[in-house]
Amino acid sequence: LEAAGPAGLMAPSGGPLSTLPHAVVVSILSQVDTPELVRLSAVNRAWRKMLARPEPFRVFSFGYSRYLCGGRSVKSATDLCIVLSQMRFRMLEEVRPPSKVVPGRELFKLLHSRMPNLQWLDLSACKGMTSHNLKALGEAKFIQLRHVGIGEPKMSAARDLGSACVKVITANKDSLVSFMYTGSFMSAVTQEMLNALVDVPNLKHVRISDGTYDRSEGDWAPSR
Repeated sequence: LEAAGPAGLMAPSGGPLSTLPHAVVVSILSQVDTPELVRLSAVNRAWRKMLARPEPFRVFSFGYSRYLCGGRSVKSATDLCIVLSQMRFRMLEEVRPPSKVVPGRELFKLLHSRMPNLQWLDLSACKGMTSHNLKALGEAKFIQLRHVGIGEPKMSAARDLGSACVKVITANKDSLVSFMYTGSFMSAVTQEMLNALVDVPNLKHVRISDGTYDRSEGDWAPSR
């Protein structure tokens, strides 16, 4: 990409962004919704080359998946791995897979190894995880997540839900700010989660099923 200004490769040549510093261009584009970034890539060749770079893309959400995949639906974890392998997604900070995706070892490995800035992993829309999927989540090597969201697994995987969540909470204890579980497994299973969350120093918000809990002076109480 031929850009004369100090923004270098990040700015389309000849446009007003080409006179701005690289960091300013990144800051501007990081405020733009993902679908709009994809539309901008269709303006001309210079914009397409610029938006093939990873810097502007911060969020991959199931609501944006059609925009990011050339109009195609993401129907499986394999589909999502293929999409997220693109260079422009290597600086993602937030990933929220579509409901049809049942995340497993391959996806977690890709997210951990190729996205060093990942801080928000929301799997709450992903229904039907099996014991195998939950064990893969528990064994994933995430250590800097600020938000974790988990969806209700299959009934047969209920016994592995609590242990998987506890492992993720423990591994990300120093960075975790919020945790969400959307499902119907209450009592003993969710109590495991709450017991682990009590020891998280910076935790601000917890949502479990249809009950919302906020941390206040070390105690858990339903918020109003």
